[in-house]
Amino acid sequence: MTTSQHIIKILDEKKAKEIKLFDLKDKNYLVDEAIVATSLNEKHSLSLVDSLKEGLKPLGEEFLRVDDGQGWIVIDLGDKLIHIMIDEYRQRYDMDQFLQSFKASS
Repeated sequence: MTTSQHIIKILDEKKAKEIKLFDLKDKNYLVDEAIVATSLNEKHSLSLVDSLKEGLKPLGEEFLRVDDGQGWIVIDLGDKLIHIMIDEYRQRYDMDQFLQSFKASS
């Protein structure tokens, strides 16, 4: 199981919704992959972060940075970003469309 698959499994088990993986390896973006998930509320978001931290530690994955914008948390794993957003923010900022909009690098 890849790290991304493990992340998705943890998010799914902890009741995150609309979990999507974006492959950005050949795109002009900061990381190779981004995972976006919707949480039920801000407290659920924080619980998801704790579950990810605990679940990824045995794989040797550590959070380089966590930015909490109250309703939108971004976790930086170096080659991956995990966006955990409440539904309102996910719809408002249309993160899925944003990540799909990157063009292949030349």
